[in-house]
Amino acid sequence: MRSRTPTSPCWRPSSTPTISAPAFYSSANYDEAVFADPFVFDIGRAPNPHLGFGGGGPHFCLGRHLAMLEVEVMLRTLIEKVHRVEPTGPVRRLRPNFINGIIEMPVRMVAA
Repeated sequence: MRSRTPTSPCWRPSSTPTISAPAFYSSANYDEAVFADPFVFDIGRAPNPHLGFGGGGPHFCLGRHLAMLEVEVMLRTLIEKVHRVEPTGPVRRLRPNFINGIIEMPVRMVAA
């Protein structure tokens, strides 16, 4: 769904009381043991056992299926109506400690 994770590294507790370690969520999508060419953005990469929406673990997102459907409908509509999307200005990013996101990304959509 995305080329970068929305979360930045954070410290996660361990089952061992005196140990904690950084969790690099973004590294999961670039795992050379899982993906043949992990550093190439390939929207059709399959299988893609990504960790989005909680990865099926204890934090699995209940709204996952609706969110996936919304993205699919949006992309299919864009493909039908838009020939290309061109940047028209600089991207402004959100830069807190935990969330990675885009605040502003001006673009122009050229009709199909």
